Amino acid sequence: MKLDKLYEKINGMIALDLFDMPDIQKGIEKEFSPEFVYLYNMENDKFSGETEKEMFNILRIYDVYYRNGVPLISDNRYDGLYKIYELVKGESMEPIMFEPSLPGWEKVEHEIPMGSLDKQSTIEEIEKWNKKPNIVGKPILVSEKLDGISLEVIYKCGKFDKAVTRGDGKKGDDITENAKYFDGMIKTLNEPWDCAIRGEVMITKPNLQKINEILVANGKEPLKNTRNGVAGMATKYKDRNEEILSLITFIAYDVQIFKVYETGENVAG
Repeated sequence: MKLDKLYEKINGMIALDLFDMPDIQKGIEKEFSPEFVYLYNMENDKFSGETEKEMFNILRIYDVYYRNGVPLISDNRYDGLYKIYELVKGESMEPIMFEPSLPGWEKVEHEIPMGSLDKQSTIEEIEKWNKKPNIVGKPILVSEKLDGISLEVIYKCGKFDKAVTRGDGKKGDDITENAKYFDGMIKTLNEPWDCAIRGEVMITKPNLQKINEILVANGKEPLKNTRNGVAGMATKYKDRNEEILSLITFIAYDVQIFKVYETGENVAG
């Protein structure tokens, strides 16, 4: 398997923004046909037989395709493979974003490290999680899961300053130039705070249809689904489309306040 070579090729595709060109993608799949057959049909037993290095190579290829809106396997299968990788590493890790070095977005450190949810996909796993010492006897809140990408929005004295993707949890991409167009992105808070607001960036199903109409009208391939679509559209650096960005939604769910300014009046909303 030439997985290293395949990753080098798709890394170059991202830098040149070639994921928008179906013919280029088809050429890559033809050149690396055995590798793609292997990746499309990956099962847990096959993955378990790989070395730690090859597991890493496989996961980062899946990750790049996922973030560019063309996933090679289902989310559940990826999660299962990632758990095997954790066992081989001998430690529980935050899910890695295998981000290539790209021209454009600046890497920015998070004000507070951004963790991720511990995914459980079966009743047995949920019951086991519920028996953890720090969980037993405590009330549990159940809510719908927002299916998109995490974002940290920084405000200085109540004014929108920057928006940073989760990345590896310590550093993410500063996508401020895109995020300022998102529906739900507040430019000025009602309070003069220095704070970090965290939330989910997502595409609703009605807006997915609108976005696909715009893409097709411009000779582009339509997005396959909302989750993978937002991973590519929200972080797109070249040829950004402001109309499409305005159809992407930001929903806040948490705030970390660092400083409150005593100005005598609230900042106008």
